[in-house]
Amino acid sequence: MRRVAERFAAVTITVSLLTGCATSMTRAHPLPAPAGPLAHLDAAIAQLNAARSPALAQLGELAHTVEAADAADQAAAVGDRVAARSLVTNAAAGAARADGLLRSARDSVGVYQQAVRGLVTASASAALSAQQRLALNGVSTDGSAEAQACRRAVSSYAAAWQPYAHLVADEQTWLTRSVAGWYRSPSEAAGAYAVLLDPVAESLAHVRSALSQAEREREAATTAMATALARASAALSALRAPA
Repeated sequence: MRRVAERFAAVTITVSLLTGCATSMTRAHPLPAPAGPLAHLDAAIAQLNAARSPALAQLGELAHTVEAADAADQAAAVGDRVAARSLVTNAAAGAARADGLLRSARDSVGVYQQAVRGLVTASASAALSAQQRLALNGVSTDGSAEAQACRRAVSSYAAAWQPYAHLVADEQTWLTRSVAGWYRSPSEAAGAYAVLLDPVAESLAHVRSALSQAEREREAATTAMATALARASAALSALRAPA
């Protein structure tokens, strides 16, 4: 879980570029507004793009919250009071936002799932070539898989948060004691932190493993969806070309 936030950041940039390309191509030429089934398809594509980015971004924020707690944990584990000061502050700030982030992520993933279903409905009635329909079916299939992977990831973060809340509280307690001069050396401080953390250590190991697995599955789904979006963008280009 140490590098999960970095992986989310890389994915967010890729997703942002792909979404930006799709949007700019849709409106690259001043064509008359589409009517009928194509209008529904155009709206469904816009809704999918609008729903996907927040879902991924909020999962990224949850990952950063976990990353902050883990970074503070690393500093405290070696008794580094100086490094731990700002890291524990960052971890505590993230912990204060965790419940709200979890609620927002659940809601955003639900909206994304609805947008995928909307694309399935809209593409079914649109007049498309076989290649275009195949490409949109790929977006629908991979989008559904990505949304489900995101939902599982949110559930993993929710399950992880109680142990992580204990971790952040222990980090704060340790730092307060360390600043007050309870420990005579970094090694003594590290030993004291290990004792403080012991009741939750096993739970932390379990949820870290679960989070890592959920993130690997979500990352694979996001990679597949990015590829599907690029294929669909190319396949639908004829619909966006000027007459």
